[in-house]
Amino acid sequence: MVYKQKIKQHLQNARLYFSLKQTWKLKNIRKSARVKKLVLPRNLTNQEASGQKIAFISHYNKYGKIQQCIIRLIESLKESNYEVLIISEFLNLVSLQWCAAEGVGFMIRKNQGRDFGAFQDAWLSLAQKLNQIQCTNLILLNDSVYPLENLTKTSWGSFLKGANDQVLGLTDSYQNGYHLQSYALNIPKLVLNKDWWNNFWLNYPSWGGTAMAIKYGEIGLSQLFTKNNIQLSAIHSITDVRSYSASEEFFNKLKDSCSALASEMIFKTIGQTMNQSISKISPTHHLAVPLLMMGFPFIKRDLLEANESLCIDPLLIISFKNNWVNKSELPEFLKPKLIGYKN
Repeated sequence: MVYKQKIKQHLQNARLYFSLKQTWKLKNIRKSARVKKLVLPRNLTNQEASGQKIAFISHYNKYGKIQQCIIRLIESLKESNYEVLIISEFLNLVSLQWCAAEGVGFMIRKNQGRDFGAFQDAWLSLAQKLNQIQCTNLILLNDSVYPLENLTKTSWGSFLKGANDQVLGLTDSYQNGYHLQSYALNIPKLVLNKDWWNNFWLNYPSWGGTAMAIKYGEIGLSQLFTKNNIQLSAIHSITDVRSYSASEEFFNKLKDSCSALASEMIFKTIGQTMNQSISKISPTHHLAVPLLMMGFPFIKRDLLEANESLCIDPLLIISFKNNWVNKSELPEFLKPKLIGYKN
């Protein structure tokens, strides 16, 4: 009995220690302890961000380089009058000079918490730096996707416009619960003015890895929107993409992009997922090819550098007429894992 009581006491002490440690971590995050330097976009003043559109881009490159495909994305945002803040662990001198010349803001921070940790630091730091944040839209982007070479021929323009009072994503997913996939979210003013939005970032536990970012960040944020009666909208909903992937239109577009034999093989391979529930598949992986045919503006980087789910490689249907991928950009953008060396 005494032994069990000691075990119970040790567990209680461990829970208390864990709780205090979490409280201490959040306290430091709220103080922007991970932020090393913040330079606002040129057109944001130190007083307010009123009536403006802002975009956060979570970025990582071990050489501190803003890659050409990310520059293309930023330029597109600026053309649509977004004030851009790129969030990275390190930016080299050339990248910093480019930001200064283009009026792009940057935040240098400790690389912790994945993309949602970056967004958390950016939002809380702006809230401290500015008297008020009354922007009309906030876009959250990460660099887990490759922006196609010609974004004007995609649904990217529709995404930039937003969806009035709805939170807009490019794709949605039913994996582990319905949510908008968070590599690209466009959030309206209606949300940004709510206390629960600010409280989400004040209390977000951004010290974990990918699993925590998905559970509490990507899925958790969508659940928070739903809980507060904010409608979610996806430009390419998985139900629409699933239906399109079995259509004659899709098959004909495949035949225009590759050989008849290859198009039939790809069509049949994608069809093999038809006996799986949509809660078992990721649209940006398993349905990447039909997504591209529907005007999707990105390719998941994971598909190009690892593809552990063994999905159809989009490069199979890349052709010069599609203006999708600039192969000269891939070496600096992809981060393939080491797979060992032969003796």
